[in-house]
Amino acid sequence: MVNKKATAPGMDPGIYDEIYTYIQAMINLYGIIHREKVVEIINMQNDYHISLDDMSLIEEDEKTRNIETYIGIKDEYFVSALIMAFENFDEVMRQKAGKPYYIPEKEELLKYAHLEHFEVNEQFEAVRRFFRKRFWRKSRADELALEIQRYCKSADSLANIGYLFENRGLKIKNEKDANELMGLIRELANNTRVTENNGFTPNEMAEFKNR
Repeated sequence: MVNKKATAPGMDPGIYDEIYTYIQAMINLYGIIHREKVVEIINMQNDYHISLDDMSLIEEDEKTRNIETYIGIKDEYFVSALIMAFENFDEVMRQKAGKPYYIPEKEELLKYAHLEHFEVNEQFEAVRRFFRKRFWRKSRADELALEIQRYCKSADSLANIGYLFENRGLKIKNEKDANELMGLIRELANNTRVTENNGFTPNEMAEFKNR
């Protein structure tokens, strides 16, 4: 929750709350983001404007906020708690270097404040259909599809997908089905927004490189 005592003088509390929502959305989508980029995006999408001084107040307030907000701070960057926990800040920054930012419209961007938000695309639906055809419990099928989608948010998801199968006790003995599933997962991974790509999918990044 926002600490009202730290609200910038003259700033509407509703705007202050929205800034927090923006930051949560950006770290969920980008993993790591510099405070100047946060200011740039917020000012680009709103009639009100904020400054780096406002960011300083938020950074001071963050130190006392509930950990459930999933926001960490390192130097002048806002960082997802997951990256902070795994202490791979430098590696993620190396992978993000020089890449453009995917910046959706405000309404879509703010949806990413919810940690589980993602674009339900045709590739995800294909993975879910695969499991629904093989499990009589639809909830089990949907749960597996969602877990795979979460894995695909990482740049090295395909290399680590075996850990998910092992942890979930998922065994597909039919080679044809196994090959089909891996093909579907590969397509999903290539069309999932990745923090190391500043929110772009691997396929979108490939298009940038080919231009």
